[in-house]
Amino acid sequence: MRLANLFATGALLFGLLLVGCGSSTGGKAPTDGGDQTAPFVGAWGFMSGSFQTDCTPAIPSFDLTGDVMNVTKDDGTHIVAMFGAPNLMCFVKCTVDGDVANAEPGQTCGFDETVSVGGSTPTPVSISVALSTWTLSVSGDVMNLTSTGTGNADNVILCSPVAVGTATRSADGGSGGSVIPVDGGDGG
Repeated sequence: MRLANLFATGALLFGLLLVGCGSSTGGKAPTDGGDQTAPFVGAWGFMSGSFQTDCTPAIPSFDLTGDVMNVTKDDGTHIVAMFGAPNLMCFVKCTVDGDVANAEPGQTCGFDETVSVGGSTPTPVSISVALSTWTLSVSGDVMNLTSTGTGNADNVILCSPVAVGTATRSADGGSGGSVIPVDGGDGG
């Protein structure tokens, strides 16, 4: 009888140990049953921000205020940020870790501008930007964006753009803002 009680007690303790060792999220609790993407998903309207082109020859920077970024869930730990503003297009797949999401390697954005090089006739150009960093951090209904990269157009126009901005979650679920993937929509 004692052996049966000892076995039952051991089984109970083992079961409790297993329950206590459930899945971990690196100390950062997911907000909805294990889906780390939920805090990011939605439409985000920029209340401030800029895209500093830092190009040679000089190209004007863009104000992000009023633009919309749409974020969708790819899977339980990945999101896709789609941003289409006048002259600026991004389709960026990110890995989520708690309240921060970082772009996966090989992501690009692009922007269009009309420039004159060496006094030439103004010409429309498209500049592809290889992202060095793209970080989204979220706290409640506020999201911050920081991004850096390098870009060029036919090795004539060279850029080292920096983007920063603060956005709030849209109450309407996100109408507005055009979304134009620059890489065929496959996120990379």
